[in-house]
Amino acid sequence: MSIRLLKHLNLRLQRVKEKSEMPIDQRVKAVQDALSESYEIDPPVFITLSHLQASETLENISPDLFEQIMGLLRQSLDTLADIFANGMGNDGNLDRDPQKLALILWALFSGLVLWEESKRALDPRKSFLKPTLSMAFEVFGRGLAQSTRKEVAGSIRSQLMES
Repeated sequence: MSIRLLKHLNLRLQRVKEKSEMPIDQRVKAVQDALSESYEIDPPVFITLSHLQASETLENISPDLFEQIMGLLRQSLDTLADIFANGMGNDGNLDRDPQKLALILWALFSGLVLWEESKRALDPRKSFLKPTLSMAFEVFGRGLAQSTRKEVAGSIRSQLMES
């Protein structure tokens, strides 16, 4: 397992986090790019990591490696949560738990990697990971943006009624 790949992912996510002025939809796209780029560096590592998370295989690796992997995964999830926390502060979307959004996005990514790669293993002509990820991240981003617009409109309505 390449610990360097997970470190690379963390670095890419940190760069997204530092761009706090970006609207949430651009932030989601930047996260997609970071995850996809890291995946493309070494797909088998991400596939293995997704399998490890989905099974008890993590119990079969050395405790030191397990701690390194889990530490880097926690760091990635914390950075993703920070990306959403900062983005929501800029866009007014304050009622979503950034940690849960990070978990949902990680599950979306790792689940689609597993799904699409298993289909490709059965038929190598079926290589739809990139377009499927693009669609999934677009839907996720739209959901956040729509939620933000509704909350801003509700806040404006409340302020107007108080006046």
